[in-house]
Amino acid sequence: MYEYQTPITGTMAVGAAWLTIRQMQATDRLQIAHHQQQVNIATLPSHLAILRLMGVLPKALRNCSNKAFEFVSLCEGEFG
Repeated sequence: MYEYQTPITGTMAVGAAWLTIRQMQATDRLQIAHHQQQVNIATLPSHLAILRLMGVLPKALRNCSNKAFEFVSLCEGEFG
């Protein structure tokens, strides 16, 4: 038994180190996921504002385009 103490202890130490690394990796993954969740929560108002703008913007741009077309038509009528 005494002649195997060192290899057994070494094997147990390597196993403990491996388990520690695995646990640290799992903790890191959870922290990354939690951080991403916090970022999403923090930027939610901006994200919602952008979504609302994207809902209104196409109609507003169409209106601007129509007004620009009317303006060009008037200019061509006066100067053309």
